[in-house]
Amino acid sequence: MTIGENLKRIRKEKGITQEQLAKMLDLSVMSIRRFESGAVEPKLKMINKIAEALGVKSSDLLLDVAFELPSDQKEIQAIADRLPRYKLLEAFERLNYTGKWIAAERIQELTEIERYTEQETLPDQPQN
Repeated sequence: MTIGENLKRIRKEKGITQEQLAKMLDLSVMSIRRFESGAVEPKLKMINKIAEALGVKSSDLLLDVAFELPSDQKEIQAIADRLPRYKLLEAFERLNYTGKWIAAERIQELTEIERYTEQETLPDQPQN
């Protein structure tokens, strides 16, 4: 599922209309429709605002509980690349100002260690 699909599902589960959500976020209804259709992917700051308005965690919008792995290796790699980033961003948002600076320093340190910057590939997908 995409962020938009998760947004639409959660919004409907909460019994909130697109119009109500738009008003809560001080956005146009068209913006909500674009997010839900996948025409526009909201930035992390907006994802956090949407999650707060819906009373859920940001990760509920970002992660799919039961997604199907695509058969295309490039799509699998794209999903694998996004998941750690979302988990990292969710944890980062829980930090205070000092914690955020220290986290940034630690990430910078990891980029200087060759074994963490070498390109990894996913194993071949098993054949059915």
